[in-house]
Amino acid sequence: RRCAKGEIHLNIYGVPEGRSISLSTYPPLDIRSGRGGGAQVVARADGFVTHNESLTVSAVSSTSVSIFLLATGTQAGQALLVLRWGLAPSSLDLVVMPVGMEDSWVDARQRPVGDPRGSARAYAGRDQLSIAWFNRSTDAAQTSIVRERYEAQHGLGAYDGPQVVSIQSPVAGQYRVYVSVPPLAACPVPTDSDTAVGVDPVFQEGDSVEVDLYLANAVAASVKLQRSGGKWWYVGYLLVTEDGEAHWASVQQILLDDPLNTFYGQVKLVLRDTVSFTAATDYSAVQYTAFFGGLCQCVAGTPTCDCFGETTASGIVGPNSAPCPDEQCAGGSWQQGDFNAIYLPRQRSVYLLRVRAAGYADRVVAVDAFRSSLAYVIMVPLPRQGDLRIVLTWGARPLDLDLWAIPERDIRSATYWNNKGPNSGVRLDTDATTGNGPESITFSGAALDGTYRIAVNVYSFNGADACAGMDNNRSFTARGAGLNDLMNRCEFQGGELVEFFASAGLVKLSEMTVARPGSSWWLAGVLTKRNLSYSFDEGAQDTKTTCAALMTDDSGACRGPYCCNGCNSNCGECSAACGATIQVQLMLTDAVRFDWTTDYSDVQYEAHDGACGCFFGTSECNCSGAAVATGEVGFDMTPCAAPTRFAAGSCPDRWWSYAVYLPADATDGAVYGLVLRKAGYADRVVSVAAGDDGVARVVMVPLQPAGQLLVVLTWAAQPRDLDLWLVPADGGNATFWDRPGPNRGVQLFRDAVSGFGPETTA
Repeated sequence: RRCAKGEIHLNIYGVPEGRSISLSTYPPLDIRSGRGGGAQVVARADGFVTHNESLTVSAVSSTSVSIFLLATGTQAGQALLVLRWGLAPSSLDLVVMPVGMEDSWVDARQRPVGDPRGSARAYAGRDQLSIAWFNRSTDAAQTSIVRERYEAQHGLGAYDGPQVVSIQSPVAGQYRVYVSVPPLAACPVPTDSDTAVGVDPVFQEGDSVEVDLYLANAVAASVKLQRSGGKWWYVGYLLVTEDGEAHWASVQQILLDDPLNTFYGQVKLVLRDTVSFTAATDYSAVQYTAFFGGLCQCVAGTPTCDCFGETTASGIVGPNSAPCPDEQCAGGSWQQGDFNAIYLPRQRSVYLLRVRAAGYADRVVAVDAFRSSLAYVIMVPLPRQGDLRIVLTWGARPLDLDLWAIPERDIRSATYWNNKGPNSGVRLDTDATTGNGPESITFSGAALDGTYRIAVNVYSFNGADACAGMDNNRSFTARGAGLNDLMNRCEFQGGELVEFFASAGLVKLSEMTVARPGSSWWLAGVLTKRNLSYSFDEGAQDTKTTCAALMTDDSGACRGPYCCNGCNSNCGECSAACGATIQVQLMLTDAVRFDWTTDYSDVQYEAHDGACGCFFGTSECNCSGAAVATGEVGFDMTPCAAPTRFAAGSCPDRWWSYAVYLPADATDGAVYGLVLRKAGYADRVVSVAAGDDGVARVVMVPLQPAGQLLVVLTWAAQPRDLDLWLVPADGGNATFWDRPGPNRGVQLFRDAVSGFGPETTA
C-alpha cells in the first residue's frame, strides 16, 4: 500500500511466514510536529539475532528500509554477508573472492550454469591467487561460498535485496567482499533509428547500499557505501588466520576494473623494530595503504607521510606467520604469510606502500607486484620529548653496516657495536648483521651536550667471504671471495639511508645516493646537542671519508678491525698515498658471442687525461693528453664454467677485470679517456670521472670479414630493454628479437633485456 508521510516502511527478510516479529523505535518521534530525526529501529524474533538499524526519518515523506534477520545457531565457523540497498541501483551483485589460500584448498570454480560471464579463472600456486565463485560446494569439509539468497536475473524492475552469501568452513586466507553494479542490456532499438540506446549504470552519490557481516551469531561489522563513480565497490575483507580466528578490515574503495579478471601479485611485509622486538611485540593492527601513479612525501617535523595517487589496496598487516620461539626474539621480525599477504594488480607492477601505526613514524616502501616479493619495513617508535633517535637502513647488501656516534670531546666513548653504552646518555639499540637493517642509536635528553659525528661503516669481518680478497695494492684477487662478494657486500651500494627522529617526527635525513666502490666509511652528519635541542651542520656530509679522518687522536679505535696501517684497511684509505688514487673496474662483454672460450686477458688499456676519438674507416681510436696508466685487463674474476660431458657450461656474460688505478682529480667535471685494444677487434673508448671510483662497461666488437656489416646498439642502464630492428625497404621480413633470422642473410646475434646492451645484428 502507499506509505503515509513520516511512516517507516520495513521489508523484513529471513523470517518464515507466520513467525512473530517485534518492532520498536527509539527515541520516540513526534512526526505530527513536522520534524523528522534520527532513530534506531530494533527488530526481534524468537530464534533470530536482534537487528538494530540506524536511519533518518523524514516528516514529509515515507522512509523505506530492508532488514535481514539471521537465525541463531548457525554453523560454527560460518560467516554470513548480507547486502542491502534501496531502490537504486535496480540490481546489485554480492561477490566474495578468496585470495592467499593454500595449494590444497579446493573451491567451486565454475560460475552458475548459463552465467554470461563464463567460467571463473583459477590461479595455481601459493604465491598467486585462487578465485571462487559463490555457488554451492558438495563437500562440506571444504570451504564453500554459497549464495543463500540472491536475485536470479537482473534488470527485471526495482529490487532492493537483500542478497546473502555464506562462507562455510573457511580455511586461512583473505575473503574479499565486493559489490558490483551489473550491466544493463541496451534499450530496444527505436523504429526510426539504427542506434541502440543504453546507459551502463555505476554507483551514484546518494545510493543507499550497505553490507552487514555476521560472525558467531552477531553483527561483526556494518559498512555503508560512501563513494561513487565506478561499477565495483571493494567493501573490505575477512582475514581468517591459521588458528581459525576471523578479523574484518574495511577498505571502502571504488574500482573501475573487474577484480575477478585481474592478475594479482603477492607482496609480503617483513616488519622490524628499530629499538627492540620481543614476544610482546604486536604489529597485527598496523595499517597499510598501496598507492599507484603518485608519490609520497614525509613531512619534516611530523610523523606522517602524505601520499598522492590512486589508492589500490588497504588493510591490516595481520598475524605474525613466524612467531618468536621460546620467547627468544633477538633480531626478530613480524612476517606476513600467504593468508594475510598483500595482493596487488600485477599489470601496474610498482606501487608505493605506506605503513602506519599509532606511536610510530609513517614508513614508505616501494614494492613490485609483478613478481612475488618481500618488502622490509623498519618500524620507528617515536622517541620521548628531548630524545633523538638515529636510524640506519639499507638493502640486502652489504650484509653488515655499522652506525657510529662519535663525540668530539672524547672519541674513546664513541657508541657503536663494540661499545653499545649507554655512553653518557647515548646507546646503540640494535645491531643488524644480515642486511636491510635497522641499526639505531638513541640520544636521551640526559646525554652530554656537545658535537657528535654520525658515521656509517661497512664492516668487513662478518664471515669469511664478506670482504676477503683486498690486498695492499688495492687490486682484487680470488682469494676467499669472488668479485660479486666484494662488489655487493663490502662497499656502499647506493640507497643507504640515515634518518633522525625527534618526538614530533622526522627532522633530518642523509642518503648515500650512488654506489661508492672502494669506500667503506660515510660521514652522514654532524649534530650539536644543547640542553634538550639538537641542531645539524647541513654541509657536513662526506660519502668517502676514512677512519683516520673521523678519529683524530690516538684512541686506538682505528686499530684491530679498524686498522689504518695499510690500504687494505676496513676504514678505507688512511694514508695520503692510498687516498691519491681512484679505482675503476672494467666490465667487458662481446657484441657477438660470449662463452667459456672468450679470452680478454690480453686486452690492453691506456688511460689519458684528455679526450679520445675514433676514426671512420679504421679500427683505431687515439687519445690526446698524457697517458696516466697502461696495462692489461688480466684474468676474469667471474669465469665461465666450461661444459662437461654431462652438463652444459654457464657464463655470466661478462668479463670482470682486475681494478685499474688512476690518479685522483677532484676538479669539477674532470674525466679520463680509456682506450682498449685487442687484435681482431675494433678499438673501444670509454670516459670515466676522475674524482671518484666507478665501473666502466665496454662492448668489445670483433672485426668482420670483407662484405659483412655489424650493427651494434648500446645504451645506459635505463630503459631496461631496447630492441634493434633491421627492416628491408622492399617489405621483406624484418629482423628483430621475435624473428632473429637468418632472414635473407640478416641475423640477430645478441638481445639484451637488462640495460646497457649490446644488441647486435649482422
